[in-house]
Amino acid sequence: SAAMPSFSGAAPLVAALSLGVVALVFVASSSSRPTELVQAQAQQWQQLTPISASKAQQLRMQNGQQQKLAEASPAFAMDGSINLPPPAPVPIKNMQIKAVPPPAPQPPTVVRFTGPISVQRPSPCPSCCLKCPGGVCTKACNKMLLKEIFKKMYDSNKARIKKLEWFMKENSKRIKRSENRIEKLKTMEDNAYAKMKQLLKWNDKNLRKKIITKEDSYGPRGEEGPPGQNGKDGTDGLPGKPGAVGPSGDPGPPGVQGPQGLYGPPGPQGVRGPQGPLGPQGDEGKPGTQGPVGPMGEESLQVRCDRAGGWLVMGGSCLQTRTKPASFETAQSNCQQWGGHVFSPPSISELKGADERMRMQDFWVGLHRSKDGGNKWFNVDGSSSLFLSHRFAPGEPNNAAGAENCVVAYGAGSKRFRLGDVDCNLKRPYYCSKTV
Repeated sequence: SAAMPSFSGAAPLVAALSLGVVALVFVASSSSRPTELVQAQAQQWQQLTPISASKAQQLRMQNGQQQKLAEASPAFAMDGSINLPPPAPVPIKNMQIKAVPPPAPQPPTVVRFTGPISVQRPSPCPSCCLKCPGGVCTKACNKMLLKEIFKKMYDSNKARIKKLEWFMKENSKRIKRSENRIEKLKTMEDNAYAKMKQLLKWNDKNLRKKIITKEDSYGPRGEEGPPGQNGKDGTDGLPGKPGAVGPSGDPGPPGVQGPQGLYGPPGPQGVRGPQGPLGPQGDEGKPGTQGPVGPMGEESLQVRCDRAGGWLVMGGSCLQTRTKPASFETAQSNCQQWGGHVFSPPSISELKGADERMRMQDFWVGLHRSKDGGNKWFNVDGSSSLFLSHRFAPGEPNNAAGAENCVVAYGAGSKRFRLGDVDCNLKRPYYCSKTV
């Protein structure tokens, strides 16, 4: 304060708030003083800091002028520091406000458990735990936290604990009943053992009495008598075991031939042999005499089949060969569009003819399993199925997996000219037949 110049009519005002949030600095300058001196004075006042009582006493001793200032306006002490009383209020022309930012928020205290449970969460401990080094709680705080954790665990498992207690109570009753039964069984076993022991003792005593009585009732053994006469012959004993087989005798004369037996079932068809060589061509015969002209007959089947669109003649029907494989449903649909059905051969000759034209490939025939199931069959064109239903190969029809409702004619191998049931979704070539 001694180095600070004096001014008449103006004085700086410094107020420090005890909460440390906002400090206001008021600077008032006289119109008769230069601006530079006012700013320098404000900077000096802003740099002042509170001092302790001992430091103030040393300053008083060093500077008499400061001691006079202290006697003229005595200072008041707060928490061991010296503060100057505020000056008298004066008119303020210029006011400058300087805001001090509040202190940064402190992070929540984290408690580190060093015991059996290690978690991090905001501390619920009393203030004494926060004074421990490193934020480690005391034994009392750990005990309080463990008590709280165990209480939550008990509340969450309360229903299970009650159920277990009920089971333990029921089991203890069962164990008690079992122990009572075991005690009764032991008592029964002891009683039975005692009765058996008593019975054996009684039997032993009676047996001894009988032996003694029998020895007393008979005299000493006599001399051996002469042998007696032979008795009558006894009855025949049981037959003995059969003896070993003897040697075979001489063959007898042949007997009379018996009647002829029944024919056995036909054997399996053998493998077809290779085709033999062609024989020499015969001589051309002489032409016969020309016969009389007959009456004009009806139009032949071949002409009618040709007129229908180039269909082949097979028996009494017109056929069209479809070599592109298709499922049975697709084949039947295509044949119906052309006015026919899938071909059902009515005889062995037509079956063989159709097989040769198909060049040894399996092909569909119009035989189909009945909707009732079982071994019932019908032809899709409405004709009789008697011939085809008796042309199945050995082991057919087997209806594998219960899904073989359609029939193919085998074109090669041991099953050639024979039929077999297959899945209708398989793709095979086929014939379309129709009557013209």
